[in-house]
Amino acid sequence: MLKKKLLTLACAVGILSFGACFAPIERPPIARPLAGARMILVTVTNASPSHSLDSAAFASAIVLQLNGDYHEGFQRGSIKAVSEAPPGDADATLNVIILSEGARKYREFLSSASSWNISIKVSATLVGRDGRVIWSDGNIALSDRYPAQSGSSSFNWEALNQNMVGMLTFAYQFERRMLYIRP
Repeated sequence: MLKKKLLTLACAVGILSFGACFAPIERPPIARPLAGARMILVTVTNASPSHSLDSAAFASAIVLQLNGDYHEGFQRGSIKAVSEAPPGDADATLNVIILSEGARKYREFLSSASSWNISIKVSATLVGRDGRVIWSDGNIALSDRYPAQSGSSSFNWEALNQNMVGMLTFAYQFERRMLYIRP
């Protein structure tokens, strides 16, 4: 009986020491220092060969996302993004350039359903009022999947441009890349 109790105790200690009972601890993202950029003017330019994505709609989505209620590691309301600002009002300018955009049809494994994989590649630079580069990333890949309409042979970019929820998906991915440093 004593052997069974000791074996049970040893197994419990082993399980706890190897972390089998606990989920891995997820580290919170580390906020990127934005060097006092409180009001950010967002500009988006589409330099892709196809010009399928509407730059004004993408800029609006980024502004909405950055003006969200809460950004982990930042005080509430510490970031205000605008798509238009009088000269000199903005502390920094976020220049986003859409480099490429593509849609590829994808068929689910063992299913007749298909969807579109949308990929967008952007370059972005956050420049302070004094012309100093605060943050820059020339290779940001954004992607999402949309259900394919039956009988469609090409992706409907106009529907995406008018769908703010779809645009916000890309803006959320962009915001995470801009505001946070992954540990």
